[in-house]
Amino acid sequence: MADLRRALPALALTAAAALAAACGSDTGPEAAEQTSAAEDTTDPSEAVGSAPLTGALGFRPVLDSREAADTEADAADDDADLIDEIGLQPVDPDAQQRLLAGLRCADIDLEADVDPDLPLVTCDREGSVVYLLAPAIITEDGVAGAEGDYIPDRGENIVQIELTDQAAQVWSDYTREQALELGGDGRQVGITVGPVVASAPQIVGHTPVGSDTSITGDFTLDEARQLAETLTPR
Repeated sequence: MADLRRALPALALTAAAALAAACGSDTGPEAAEQTSAAEDTTDPSEAVGSAPLTGALGFRPVLDSREAADTEADAADDDADLIDEIGLQPVDPDAQQRLLAGLRCADIDLEADVDPDLPLVTCDREGSVVYLLAPAIITEDGVAGAEGDYIPDRGENIVQIELTDQAAQVWSDYTREQALELGGDGRQVGITVGPVVASAPQIVGHTPVGSDTSITGDFTLDEARQLAETLTPR
């Protein structure tokens, strides 16, 4: 079974856990420290929202990411209405970088429709990190289900993701390319639910077709089950 490390939001991003067989955190913000739910100091005004995430799933390679801009600073900035101006899915590189630098996470509409074939600039659920994501390589149709469980042999809680046969082949090909390109570990992958990043683990090695795909990290069993529920297609 191939592993993916779960990247946690902080000053910079760093892979802090493993998404077994499939997903990941990026090298620029890969320096993030591990944080637990008990240590979360996210300002509610910066968070995306507290309602359950219910949009379509997508696995999107992370192209860039950075710490979310300060909310008060944004309020006084000319770019405060960036979403209204250019949306969340610009294809122009300059517009993408402008949105990456000035996006206010709290302004994201949880019910916004996203096109899986276009790039996406968005935030994690906590409003701590802004991501520039590539078009989806796996969509909701490729995810059969997810389950959170404790694995005694490994001594950790994991989220197991079941992919369809076609999606498993796509994922295997992608992780092989990443392993060859980066010499083992691959780039971070943002798993989106609607317009929001629910998890952003780092690929750890190649995932052969038929191997388990799972996310491991420093979360509790309840947190693993909650994440699995979020990643289960409706």
